[in-house]
This record gives sequence, C-alpha cells and structure tokens, in this order.
Amino acid sequence: MPRPSDDFIEKAITDAIDAGEFSGLPGEGEPIAGLGDSYDPAWWAKSKIQKERAHDREMAVREDLPGLLRRAFAADTEGEAATRFSAINATLAAAAIPRLDEEALLDKWRRAQRP
Repeated sequence: MPRPSDDFIEKAITDAIDAGEFSGLPGEGEPIAGLGDSYDPAWWAKSKIQKERAHDREMAVREDLPGLLRRAFAADTEGEAATRFSAINATLAAAAIPRLDEEALLDKWRRAQRP
C-alpha cells in the first residue's frame, strides 16, 4: 500500500529530473563497472586498495610539484622551460590531477627572465 510520502518523493524526483539535476553525472551512459565479472567476495577491499594507491600516487605528485616547477622556472631557454612544463602536465595527467596552463607558465617564465 503506498504511503502518503510516496507521492511527494516521486514528485521531487520527477522535478529534479526535469530540472536536469541528474544530467551529466559521472558514469552516465557507461556500463556499470564490473557488472559482467564473476563474484569476488573481496571486491570492496580490492576496490578500496586500488583507490588508496591512486590517492597515494596523486599525493606524491602534489608533493613533488613545487620542486618540478622550480626546476622548470630555472630553465635557461624558453624551449627547455616549455619542455619541462609539458612534462609536468604529463605527470599531472597520469595522476588524474588537472593540468596547468602551459602558456601562462611560459608567460610567467618570460617575465622572470627580463632584467
């Protein structure tokens, strides 16, 4: 038997869908990960370990970032600086960290080179 709150909840969900609040969520339109895999009783622990390792990699890159930027800004030529900034962005992308604006960094490097 439906409860009185069911209509309210259904209306709230319908209104949210109509307003687009469920659009563009991560994983939308993609198959559910691991759905076709055989059952593994340790699935949650394995997933948690994988996420923690990714987090550890991200934190290591974030700790190294100031030193990487210092070395890039210490470059003698613009080409060398550009190469270093590009390498930094590749490292960030591999750790799922948003990339830096290379052109803005090069502009800052150029300004630092002026006497």
